[in-house]
Amino acid sequence: MRDLAAAIDQKGDTASEEEKAQHLGYIAGSIMQSVAALESEAWNMYHNGLGSHLGSNGIDAEASEKLKVFAEDVDRMQLIPRYDFASKLARGVCLDKGSTIIQNLDLLIKLRNEITHYKSLNSEDYETRLLFQSLEKKTVAPPSFFSQKGGNFFPLLCLSHGRATWALKTSVDFLEDFYLKLCILSPLAAYRKFRFS
Repeated sequence: MRDLAAAIDQKGDTASEEEKAQHLGYIAGSIMQSVAALESEAWNMYHNGLGSHLGSNGIDAEASEKLKVFAEDVDRMQLIPRYDFASKLARGVCLDKGSTIIQNLDLLIKLRNEITHYKSLNSEDYETRLLFQSLEKKTVAPPSFFSQKGGNFFPLLCLSHGRATWALKTSVDFLEDFYLKLCILSPLAAYRKFRFS
């Protein structure tokens, strides 16, 4: 989806209105899928065992038994606390909520939620304004076919190829870091050679 959006972005002002709408859909989908992948991995970790992606010989049996006890209860938790709880149960280590990786993940989740529960651009919601300010600080280039002057930041300027790349990288960085700290090979280890542009 990210690459399809990039192709439309390269058209600049020649992109049709239909292509611009497709572009927004591709970017929104990429952002939502970046978080959904982490949701899915969390479910898998609690229900199938920590390290289950490595096969039966890769499962941390002791940690997995601890996680399975809470599998149904944690489904109601927010995503970062769900991973934090798993880290505490498995290794007695808390996630560093002040780290750039966790801060980016928190911002990504909020962006996904804003896309999912979109409100009018005239919203006076304080949390929404903070979200947009944080995203603007990430200095991601807007789509080439939208003017930065007078354009609405969200969704038009915010949802760009660069933002989709940031979302994907944020999810990958989090998952890699999480498994590294648990001393378990990441489910993405085989794909490390692929980088984001």
